[in-house]
Amino acid sequence: MQARPEVILLACAMIALSCGDNRESQGAMNLPSNWTTTLTRATGTEVSKRMILDSMAHSINPAKPAFMAPPPGEKAYYGFPLVKETSTDGFTMGVVTDYLEMDSPEGCTIGDAFVEGPDGTRAGIIWEVGQNRLFSTVIEPDKHRWGVYHFFVPRAVKSLEDFQHNFLVILPRIKQLYQQARQPETQEGAP
Repeated sequence: MQARPEVILLACAMIALSCGDNRESQGAMNLPSNWTTTLTRATGTEVSKRMILDSMAHSINPAKPAFMAPPPGEKAYYGFPLVKETSTDGFTMGVVTDYLEMDSPEGCTIGDAFVEGPDGTRAGIIWEVGQNRLFSTVIEPDKHRWGVYHFFVPRAVKSLEDFQHNFLVILPRIKQLYQQARQPETQEGAP
């Protein structure tokens, strides 16, 4: 089921990347809480979230984190870590924002993430807790990733187990999207 376009624009647009400009911490990248991004809920409310940086990723510019200055040829979402505990059927979630950072009394209710497929290619995932299991396409597949998608998930995240649960709920649709991105385009009118 797809959400209305106006909901997609509000819920899925990554409004701003407001990276802290603390030059002292940029070289070591040991203070990832200085890096934030702003997400927008379906209601239009903005939520600022801490970004999680991959400490093993290398930047080609010492003044910038790896996600802003990745080495040539790196995958989409380079500089952000995979959450190995989510690996299921060859798919693994990765995180851009801290899925344990509470933004409501229930826990973390919105986040920016990505998924890596069995072949190592990636797609963006924006997730938000919601009553309906709505899904929408934010960005169509391109040469860098097999799309960016918005999902409403069933549960607020307070633990790794909650994050894994939500991933398993959306995984069947993720598998479909992955397969669709790999299918050769069919010609119009072809049998």
